[in-house]
Amino acid sequence: MSMHKTPLTQSERLGLTSHGLTVDAPSQMSDCFRLGMAWEANAQQQHLAEYMAEWLSEQDSSTREAWGEVGGAVMDALGDVN
Repeated sequence: MSMHKTPLTQSERLGLTSHGLTVDAPSQMSDCFRLGMAWEANAQQQHLAEYMAEWLSEQDSSTREAWGEVGGAVMDALGDVN
């Protein structure tokens, strides 16, 4: 089933048109491009969450306490990567 009826994000529309791919009609190449963009965004989100968790674990206790609430909110926003 084609993804052409799913609303495009601004970056998807820009990427599709920049690469000469179909925007408003069914296209397997356009679907693959959009799935690749979603995969990359997920990979970046996981990398950032892992980096934040590692960074927080390396800090001394006063820094962890100061960043605890903010770091916790960031981790919640990024989702659980474990």
